[in-house]
Amino acid sequence: MCSSPPSPRPPCAGGAPPRAPPRTPPPPAGPRPQESVAFTDDVKWQLAIRAAAAETGADEASVAAGVAGVLALLPRLRGRGGSLTQGVLARLAADVDGLAERLVGIKAALPRVDVEEAAAAWPALLFLEPGDVAARLSAAAGILEGCADVQGVVGRCPRVLDTGFLRHSARELTRLWGDGRPVGALVEGSPGLLLLAEDMNKEPRNDYDDLVEESGRVNRGAAGD
Repeated sequence: MCSSPPSPRPPCAGGAPPRAPPRTPPPPAGPRPQESVAFTDDVKWQLAIRAAAAETGADEASVAAGVAGVLALLPRLRGRGGSLTQGVLARLAADVDGLAERLVGIKAALPRVDVEEAAAAWPALLFLEPGDVAARLSAAAGILEGCADVQGVVGRCPRVLDTGFLRHSARELTRLWGDGRPVGALVEGSPGLLLLAEDMNKEPRNDYDDLVEESGRVNRGAAGD
């Protein structure tokens, strides 16, 4: 015959029954952590549109429609949302037809310049009238003596069309180099020197400046001997 299974043993006299493991207490009540949001170009543009609408008092829908028109004309600006301030963005979006008209003239005045890329680097270009662009290009040619390709310099450093900046930086480069070379010859190969010269001039004159000038005088004297 099959024997029945043994019955469970009663607990030992005086012993307590086994306890269940303690339960983990629930987390304290409070706000749930938000999921991280990827800071994509689209998110940047949404933030820029919202800021531009707040700055101008326009509704976001009208600003967004204007921005869509701007990006249709200049699609490469989409990845440059961070380089456009709210004010610039709002002004461009408010007059897309005017922007389109100016672009035609600007491209005609700068046929060898990638205007879209230049505008991404220096958005002020988009607000210049074509005649003003031509006048500024002519002024740049006069300041950058010795430069055979002024439009090439504009393409790599669009702020060359800021005549005040160019005149100031060119004068600073002449002071620092002081070897008699035309400033245009210096800048043509490295237009970024103009930006460096502007930054250096924001600092007070120091011993380094004096040494550079003294070195230039010595070199010129040696060349004359």
